[in-house]
This record gives sequence, C-alpha cells and structure tokens, in this order.
Amino acid sequence: MTPMVELRSPEQVMRLERIGSFHQSRLSFMRVLLRRMKREAWTFDRPRFDIDERGVGTALYTAHAPERSYTLVVFAHDLPDDQRSDRVIATAWDATFTLHDGEPTEDDIERLRANVPLQEVGRISERELTLSRANRSVRLWDGVVEALASGNQPDPQEVERVGYLMRTTAVYGSGKFGAADRSQIADRSELRAPFQAEMLTVYLVRSFVLDVVEHIAELRSTEAVRLAPELRRRFGIGNSTGLGMAPFLMTHPRLIHCWIAAREEALRRVRSIDSATPDELAVFRRALNGSARSVAAWDSEHPIQVKKLADLRSDLSALDGFLDGVGPQTPHLWDALIEWSEHALSVEGQELVVSLVLEPYGDLVDELSDRMEIDESNPVSIEGDLSVADTLALLDRQYSWALAIDWSQRSADARAWYTSAEKLEPRLGERHDEPVGDYEQPLQPGRDAAALARTLDEFADDERLCTVLRAHPQHRHIARRLMLTNGFPYAEIRDNTIDAAMLPIDLLRAKLSFFGATRFDPRSDRWVRITMFQGAPFPEELATVDLDGWSYPPKEPIALIPAPDFQGSGPGVSSETPAAPEVRSELESSSVAVDGSAPEVRSETPLSLGEFEALIAKALRGVGYSWGLVEDGAWAARQCAISADDPAAMIDALCELLRAADGDSLGMPDAEWSTNAGYVCPIALGTTIVDSGMLASEPVGPVAAPVLLTPFLDRVGATFSDAEDGRLGLAWLTARRNRFGGKSRRSRVHVSKEQLAELEEFAHRTYAPATEESRRRGAGGA
Repeated sequence: MTPMVELRSPEQVMRLERIGSFHQSRLSFMRVLLRRMKREAWTFDRPRFDIDERGVGTALYTAHAPERSYTLVVFAHDLPDDQRSDRVIATAWDATFTLHDGEPTEDDIERLRANVPLQEVGRISERELTLSRANRSVRLWDGVVEALASGNQPDPQEVERVGYLMRTTAVYGSGKFGAADRSQIADRSELRAPFQAEMLTVYLVRSFVLDVVEHIAELRSTEAVRLAPELRRRFGIGNSTGLGMAPFLMTHPRLIHCWIAAREEALRRVRSIDSATPDELAVFRRALNGSARSVAAWDSEHPIQVKKLADLRSDLSALDGFLDGVGPQTPHLWDALIEWSEHALSVEGQELVVSLVLEPYGDLVDELSDRMEIDESNPVSIEGDLSVADTLALLDRQYSWALAIDWSQRSADARAWYTSAEKLEPRLGERHDEPVGDYEQPLQPGRDAAALARTLDEFADDERLCTVLRAHPQHRHIARRLMLTNGFPYAEIRDNTIDAAMLPIDLLRAKLSFFGATRFDPRSDRWVRITMFQGAPFPEELATVDLDGWSYPPKEPIALIPAPDFQGSGPGVSSETPAAPEVRSELESSSVAVDGSAPEVRSETPLSLGEFEALIAKALRGVGYSWGLVEDGAWAARQCAISADDPAAMIDALCELLRAADGDSLGMPDAEWSTNAGYVCPIALGTTIVDSGMLASEPVGPVAAPVLLTPFLDRVGATFSDAEDGRLGLAWLTARRNRFGGKSRRSRVHVSKEQLAELEEFAHRTYAPATEESRRRGAGGA
C-alpha cells in the first residue's frame, strides 16, 4: 500500500449538501447486523402465528443470538382504509410491534396486548427494547394477495416500483414509552453498534409481512402459491420519516463524529491501496451496475430529488467513461477515482462513489463498525479555568464557519426549531412569520457559538470562562458543546441549521444512509419515504446467500419460479403455520377499549431514566432555566433518581424547586454565594462548583432541594452537611464513597400521578401553540 492518504477534511465533509447526499455502505447498520447474524450463526423460529384470513391476530418471531434471544411480538389488526395514515400522530395501524428481551410468557403477551396497539398512549417495560407500528401499502398489498391466491406471481415491475408491502411510521427505542434505556443494553456485543435493536425489529417485521400475505392467499384458495424467492427478496419495509429524526444529528455530536469518522477512515484505507486486483475491480463493477439499476428504478416527484436523480444518472454515464480507461494495472486506482469524481461529478455522484469503492474491501473496512458507538452516559465538564483568550481561540478553531456569518441578516436567523403543542411533533418554524421564537430548541450551534464569542469579547483575555458563565448562564449550553466537540472533528455540521435556504431533508438523508436506507423519496423538504432491507436475505437464507451483494438489484430478470413450501428447512429456522385459526380482532380480544381509548391512569408511572431526564429538562425549561442549566439540572435529577435513598422525596423536592423558580423566589449565587432572595438554586450553585473546581470557605444557604446538589459535589470529590444555623456547610473530602458513579442501582423512576401531572404542566410550557402558518407548512412529521 502507498502511504496513507489524508482524511477528507471536516470542512469538505460536514456540509449539509454533502451529508444530504450520503448513500448506504458496508458500514450501514442493517448490513452490520446481517453480517453479525451470519458470522455468529443466529437461529430463528416462529413459535406463534395465530393470524386469520383478514390478517388479524398475534405472532411471535424469535432471533437466537449466541448468548440471548429477542422476540418480535406482533399484534395485527383490521384497519379501515380511512384510518390508515403515514403521520406519526396516527392513532391506529395495520400492525403494531415490540421487541421483547428474551422469550415472552403468556402474561407478558397479555400485558403487551393491552399496551402495544396503543403505541404512545400505552406503556411497555424495560423488558422491551423497541416499540413500532406499520401500515399496509394498499395499492400493492391487495394485488399481491390476489395474484398468489390465483396461483400467479405478482407483477415484478410493480413490486420493483413500490418496493414494500408495509411501511413503518416509527421505530422507538432507547427508553421511549417505558422501554429499556440504551445504558441497559449497550454492553451486549450484538447490540453495541448503533440502532441494532431497531434494525433487528425492522428485519423481523419484514419476515412477518411476507409470511402474512402468503398466509392470507393460502387461506383464500387451495390454488395459492408462495412468492418466488428472488421476487420475495425484492420486498423491503417502507418507512415514512419526518423532522423528528433531524435533531438527533445535532444532539449527539460525538456519536455522529464516530459514524462519519469510521466512514472517512474506510475511504482513506481504500484510497491508500496501490492497485486493485481483477477480482476487486469486478466486485466494484458489479456494485456499480447494481447501483445503476437501482437509480434507474429510483423514482421521486419532489423537485429537489428529481434534479439530484438526473445529475446522478448523468454521473453514472460519466463514471462508465472513466472506467473504460482504467484497469487493475492502474496505479492508485481508487485514489485517482475519488480525485476525478470531485471535479467531474455532482456531490450526489461523489458520495455514491465513496460507498462503491468500499464494496470490494470488507476485510479492510468492516471492522470499523466497532468504532461507530461511544458512551454518552458520562457528563462532559466545562473547563471553567480556561481563559477567555483560549476559549476564543477554541471557538475560532471549531466554529470559524459560524463566526463568518452575519447573524444580523434576516435570512441567517430565519428559522426556529420547536415542538408543537397541538401534535407534540418537532417542527421548523419561520421565526419572523410565526410566534415560535420563545419556544426555540437549542439546535442552532453556529448562531450560539457566535453569540458566545461576542460576549467573550467584553471580558479581559485573562478572565476565566467560569466567571463569564456565572454572569451569562445563557451561554452555558454552547460552552459545554465547545468542550464536547473538541477533538471530534466530524461532530458538528458546518452549516447554518436555521438559514432560510436550509433543507431539513439533508439531515434526514444523512441519518437514514447510516441505517442503510434506499429509495430516498422526499415528499416535501421535511419528510421522506425510504425502503429498508430491500433485497436482503430472509433468516432462513442467511447461511447461503452472499451478504455483500444484496444491497444492489440483481442483473438478470427476476425468475418467476414457484417457491417451495416453507418448512423451516433453511439453516437455523423452524416454523409452524396453523390452519385457518379463528382469531377475533385484537382490539376485541384484548383489554384495550375498542375505541382505542387509553388504559386507566395508574397511581404511579414507571419511567425509564431517559424519559425521566427528558421530562425534567422540559420542566426546568418551562419555568425559565437557560438551556445549559437545563442540561445540568436534568442530569443531576437522573443521578438522584438512580441512587437516592428516597427517590419519591427527591421528586417532591424537585417539584418544590420548580415552583420556587416559577415564582421567582430563587436567588442565584453571586460572587460570595450569598442569596439575593429566598433560596439558592442547587443547579446554579452546583454548576459553579463544578466549573471552578473549588468550594466556598464560608457556609452557603439556605439551598432549595439540596439533594440535587449532591451529584455536583460528588463530581469534585466533596460532600455537604447541615450547619447549626441551618445553612448548608461545604467541606472537601480526602476519601469518599462514589454515590453517583459506577453501575446504576435503579433503572426505573416511579413517579406518582400527582408528581407527573405537575411536571407535565411545567413541561407543556415548552410546546408552541399551533398557528395557521404552521398547519399550512405541515408538521414535518410523517
């Protein structure tokens, strides 16, 4: 190999136009999952398939990894056409799913039956990893069933045009709606890579969908046939995705760095190869030809994607011309190809080439998937001792692109990210036309970095950052982000995320490409349809099918040969299909009301740690805390919920703190840490202690909800005790017990009905009331 070429610079890669042109690759999470399942010889079975002639009933699909099993629990429904919607806010679906950790008991199934069909209105437990739902693609579903029932195969062109029989509108994980937190499963080898539980859910959903259409056809006619294997694989799972996905790229900067850094390192390794072998070049050409077929079938009516597809088809023609002049003997072929593409192709074409050159080199790049996760559970401290001069230098190094923008221009500050009170959906509003500015989420790091720089300019160069933040806590969140992204060059999108011309679908495309999605089809500039696992082998085929070739359409026409009866003869698969069971509608046979109403409100609700932290963050913001203090306060509440001796009393104290802050009776600590009025805020005091790394020589107090101060003191090796006068005394410890570190002692937070109501009342203030303008523009959620 030649000396390693340089990585592409963040200035080149981390632009919205470029990340919005990414394609699936060997490092996409679907492909990572399938490679692992094949390598580890996972087995699969279908222990239950009680589905009637309408496609209604219950099914279980279990995946057995070397150490654990995971079961997809399916509740299939008979949904009237007028209730079928792509919107995330829909209240009824053709099928609802959860991925259970292990093999569920009958009690588990009944518990899930009463909740999973309700989705967000129901509750699952830490024994579940994901929650999902899907609707039929009616135009194709009925045609496929009718064709199979009549003994024929469906039209391959129609199959290729649509690509799926069901599409999901959400696959929730990471603690959502009571599911297991990410921290509870992150140490499992099979789930360590990002979104593996979610990808496994979709993969098993795909098996269920294809089984159901074949099953319904068989119940309708004794002449029915199964789908031909080649045609069967051409069905993926559709997905409709809106703006709810977009904030993830901005709220997890270190994780996004890991994803893109792995991709860029893979590209660098391939570009450093001296020459390609004939076999490697053949693999590349096969992938290229498959991509050309995929692009030919890739359809969209949205003007943005229509233009990108036209450019991409032109790019593929130019790429054919380039390849005519090269061969295995060409020195540094892949480096030359990338260099040529950057001058000859559109950005869309350039990024397709990046994915394609990785295809022949699994042995070289696949192990990089192990680098695509990072532990985000530990807080990142603000380096309070950093001088103003050094902070400005760090800002200039990481945010020079943002400092060059004239933020006084109306177009530069045109948008605002917020959450709608009407639908509880993420939205992107027009700041100057809608009353949404007061509800803005902290998703514009460029603007906030520039604002911090302006404030720092008012201080002497040798002043400390902690001094600035005590005087201007509104900059705390971007100061932390400055520390968070330092040393992670691909962490930050180097474009203005609130510019008038910004396209939100670029954010969606970037994330979906890492999932492994194809057929990216924008329906507006803020929601999109895609296909997942199209072409992938089914569980019974994993041991025998080439896992590198499934991402690209086959060269030959799809053979319409009859499929053999599915008897579980494939490697590691078993199945049993009962004959036409009599199964009532799930809504009729469950404890859920037929009208879809929610279960009776519980006296207390067990929240996942992630749900609890998010709720506290909204409540703190709702009573007026700045975003940086919101982050610190929600983290402290989570730590207390994990380890406090009396979490209920802690939540009561937290509610008292929120009421005090809401009534403006809290004093923020001044330079002497004395109180201005009422009580000192433990969050403001705690952040001051952590930032400065020092404690007061005199007692401080009285402090509201002092239990919330404990996690901050623990971070600097201190504890507190009550002095005789009732004020809070602080003292250093030379030896201490790490109360809030290490393995969590508690994974659920039980919140009473009264506590939850109060917290949600404060949280609701962060949601913007709907306007006619926002309704006209759409929620941005599919």
